[in-house]
Amino acid sequence: EKHHAFIIMRFYNVFHSMPEGDAVFLAAVRTYGEQRGHRMALRALRDGYPLDYVSYFAYGEWESSPGAFDISFEAEEGLVDEKVTRCPWAGSFLASGSGRCGRLYCSEIDRSIVRGFNPELELTVPCNMYRDELCRFCFRNDEIGSDLFERSEERLRHAKGPVVMPFEYHCAHVMRVFSDVAGGVFGVGADQVLKGIEEEIRKEFGRDFFNTL
Repeated sequence: EKHHAFIIMRFYNVFHSMPEGDAVFLAAVRTYGEQRGHRMALRALRDGYPLDYVSYFAYGEWESSPGAFDISFEAEEGLVDEKVTRCPWAGSFLASGSGRCGRLYCSEIDRSIVRGFNPELELTVPCNMYRDELCRFCFRNDEIGSDLFERSEERLRHAKGPVVMPFEYHCAHVMRVFSDVAGGVFGVGADQVLKGIEEEIRKEFGRDFFNTL
């Protein structure tokens, strides 16, 4: 999670210094999240399931590191209420003095994933850690039942292929998407900047990590 957050912060620092930098950063976040959600949707369809709330919670692409989160999920008729009181991304952003980067990233990433999975699903985010004591995610729909998570686990048990991707994959994906957006917006002017980000990653985590990406 901290490797992933580090890459995001490096790109934010670059985008923020350029014209319309925050808008470019948000465009990259939305693209990244929508691609994640789209892959989740394709796996659900592969296994013959509809793109509903049950499948959304079954086909999440990552698993958190042990002890990285304090998080709770409650499902009742018409509502899934997710609460996060400790998050490694928020912790990394705040510890690095990148609170604005975190606010922008977290304002878009979850809704973008949902939109990429199925734009008809509803998610509201009434609280976030940058202004409140917790992040809260509310999924509301008459189709949601108190047995949602049991049904999600049952679908996952019948998956015909991989569902969860390792964090090496997610780090590589976020770097690829943000690099593509930088190139698309800033053209060849982004080349030198991207080389600088690559060098920062090598210095922070070592050449082996960068070669893995």
